[in-house]
Amino acid sequence: DTAEIEFYFSEPDCDVNHFFIEFWLIIWHRFSSWLIDVKIPLSHVSFTHPKPQHWREIKLLFRCRHHFNRPQLKLSFSAKYLDFPCVRSQSQLSQFLRHSPADLITVPGSEQSYSAKVRAVIARNEQKILYCPLFETIAAQLDIGPQTLRRQLKIEGTSYPQIKDQIRYDLALGYLRDRRFTIAEIAILLGYSEPRSFTRAFKHWTGISPSNHQKSYNKTAITIKSFK
Repeated sequence: DTAEIEFYFSEPDCDVNHFFIEFWLIIWHRFSSWLIDVKIPLSHVSFTHPKPQHWREIKLLFRCRHHFNRPQLKLSFSAKYLDFPCVRSQSQLSQFLRHSPADLITVPGSEQSYSAKVRAVIARNEQKILYCPLFETIAAQLDIGPQTLRRQLKIEGTSYPQIKDQIRYDLALGYLRDRRFTIAEIAILLGYSEPRSFTRAFKHWTGISPSNHQKSYNKTAITIKSFK
């Protein structure tokens, strides 16, 4: 039997680039897996929008079949996982939420990859402002030579600069959906010397400015009660 989680947004046109929709699916898949302490294998994901230019990233985030231009936005998986008990405590939930959104965007099955280990080293830093150590420091903490680590990351199709950008991107999405933070404050939290540098980086990642993304999210966030 197959179980499905369907998503409804009353104003999907507010999310022009579909980043909020995709981000929401990621969160619910990761959070559901975390609650039962089992990576839930998805059978397929259905999107209502056309196949985007960043479909390769979607393929990495959702390791299953992808369907675009479908009438319903949904995640599909084996119904047996509905019977798995929730094994997390309230204290674990509090700790988990303190580390979000980084923990919510961990790619299932990638925890033992070198890129995931590098991310874990950075995540262990408890400072509020993002701090990315020198590459040599990361390698030393992983008990591996810098050249070997660089080679392993290349095999995985990434690099330390790319990992840092991915972390900043993931955190930026979380901060932008939190109305307590201004663009200038988010820039500081992500380790940028000035808001202009953050804005330039975010435009490079998404094609739009962080302020426009935040406006789009704020319009859509009003409809969260419509989510099913």
